[in-house]
Amino acid sequence: MPHARPLPCSPLELALFLTGGINSIFLISRGNITFQNVQAGRNGGCIYLHKYKAGFGVKKGNYKMTMARLAKDVTNFTLARTRTQYTLYSSNYIALETASHAFRGCKSAVGGGIFIEGQLLVRGHVEFLNVIATSVRGGAAVNARRVDFESPVAIANASVPDGGVIVTSNAMNAQQLAFINSPAPQIQSATRIQINGSIVVKGTPASMLAPTRTITMLSCDNGLEGYVDAIETGCHSCRPGFFQLQGGPSIQNTSEILGHSCIQAPEGTEQEDQIIRIRPGFMILPETLSRSFRCPNLMACPGGHIMATEHWKDLCETGYEGPGCVNCHKGTHGRVSNNPFACASCARGPVRKVLEWSWFVLQNSVIFAVSASGVLMVGEESYKSTILTNQLMSYVTVSLPVLTAVSYSRTFENSAALIQDILETLQIPVAIADSGGGEGLSVQCLLGYVGLRKTLYGTDFVFCTMALLLMAALGLLVDFWSAVVVGFNCFLPRICFCLGRHLVCYRMLPQAQGGDLVCGFDEDATIPKPMTYVLIAVCFVVGSGMWAVLIRYRRESSSPGVKYLTNAYTEECRMWEITVLLRKMTLMVVNAILPVSLHAALQMECITVILLISLVMNHKYSPYVLKAWNNSESVLLILALATVTLTSCYKANELDWAQSATAQQSLMVMIILLATGPAVFMGIRITIALYREIMEDPVLAAPKELKGDG
Repeated sequence: MPHARPLPCSPLELALFLTGGINSIFLISRGNITFQNVQAGRNGGCIYLHKYKAGFGVKKGNYKMTMARLAKDVTNFTLARTRTQYTLYSSNYIALETASHAFRGCKSAVGGGIFIEGQLLVRGHVEFLNVIATSVRGGAAVNARRVDFESPVAIANASVPDGGVIVTSNAMNAQQLAFINSPAPQIQSATRIQINGSIVVKGTPASMLAPTRTITMLSCDNGLEGYVDAIETGCHSCRPGFFQLQGGPSIQNTSEILGHSCIQAPEGTEQEDQIIRIRPGFMILPETLSRSFRCPNLMACPGGHIMATEHWKDLCETGYEGPGCVNCHKGTHGRVSNNPFACASCARGPVRKVLEWSWFVLQNSVIFAVSASGVLMVGEESYKSTILTNQLMSYVTVSLPVLTAVSYSRTFENSAALIQDILETLQIPVAIADSGGGEGLSVQCLLGYVGLRKTLYGTDFVFCTMALLLMAALGLLVDFWSAVVVGFNCFLPRICFCLGRHLVCYRMLPQAQGGDLVCGFDEDATIPKPMTYVLIAVCFVVGSGMWAVLIRYRRESSSPGVKYLTNAYTEECRMWEITVLLRKMTLMVVNAILPVSLHAALQMECITVILLISLVMNHKYSPYVLKAWNNSESVLLILALATVTLTSCYKANELDWAQSATAQQSLMVMIILLATGPAVFMGIRITIALYREIMEDPVLAAPKELKGDG
């Protein structure tokens, strides 16, 4: 049987039995002592001190000699006298002097480390590791009548089915105790607990049981709640549905409870012991643990868990911060142009910064150049490339919110990286046709590259400046009215979108729970919101009004821009280009005010209504002079309606518990193909038409057909 290492004990050991480690009536040690992997079937895995009756004969000298040797250490004994002899009942006394003592891997039914029917006095450092008591009488570390610790004691990984780690039938006195992963109650005394220093409990609830308790300091783990009652001082776990993660509580001067109490788990979380699980789409902040925030962009809040044993971790995706993960990290990210709730990583190297600025300029310039070329070549009749370009820009205003809805979905996020790269590549033609509104581009980052503040109004200024520069160049090369027509057609819808972003309103708490309606974003909080309403109204009035003036009063002008507005349409529908412009502007405002990451269903319904009205009007009036152009417009409107309808189904199915991953992926691919395929096809047709028009000018590339009745 395993036994203790050599023990430097005093010569007063009266017996040594290997039933556990030491079986004796008392033990006095003045040196280091270590027990390891020692077991006993009943009492005292390492040390067992039992009651013992010793006779000393009729001569008092024997008794006096014995007492003289014991008196230095043994202070508690019982003397009985019969006719023939004196009898000494041992004090069952252990004195561990100023040295280090270790009890490791000790196990028994009662008193896994030490079982003593008398007093335990420890003046040196003591360590109990992996000590076990298997019966309900307990005492995983110590089971004694009285315990006195005068130096620090560490107890780790103790195990006991019931009862305490330290059990005494009398008083318990100590200076400093540390319990690590040792179950409650850590101390159980039938009379009194006196702790003049501190008790630290880690890994478990804390419990000190005694009728009378004097405890200078008890420190507990994070995730617990302190309490004091008639017989117990300690820290327990929160009741179901409540939690506490603000820091471990402490109890000073026996009854003074410091720290935070348990609070109710907020909406969107699940409480499990000392773990709080946050569902995707929700987040909580360390300073407001009692309430959760709903995230306007679900993809910014992946959810997660918070454990009492861990440091606080950010619950927002990388690059997002603040309540509801609404704000972008000011140093590394900026808001994406097409979604104010989405953030994109800003470039760090100078080459990448130059490339992003170049891409922004290219996006704005390409579609402007294509539109301008169509206007410049217009004569008595409109060219095919001009009509196709106009129809492409109209289709893109629908494709963009659809692609945004797909990009910010769990299905897209969970797709393989290669599939994501392919799908994002397909979106490039749409981004170019949108005149600077690519989903992955952050104009706020561009502002940061040149040392300016990253604000939404700053991005508006950059975009308007770019538009004005291109219009000024065209005005110098051709004429003022052509620059106005091309500029308004290309950029006015996007300007409306930029302004509409400032009117986004959202809640991060339900209205029934007192959630306030928040409009705008922190970086633009000082800008009055009414100014935005006025600017959007000005865009609608100036855009439609100026074109109406041109069509009505300058029809005979030689300006290519004026001819562009009227030549493609019949006499009865000569104002039709105004309705096309208003449709694009309205769609852009809807996309901005109702972001798809926040109001997906409402946005899709609004777009559907606008498209249905446009389809009915196009079918009824057939505004183009050529039947082919009317048919092309109708086909694009029908494809746009199909795309929006599928997107509504896709977003609704994302929230359905019975959704099929295969069905979602199929819908996603179909939506992206419908949103990007016609744009790619139209781009090819525009390129071919431009080539033919340049080579065959002034012959029209497309054959003319008589307008049909339908």
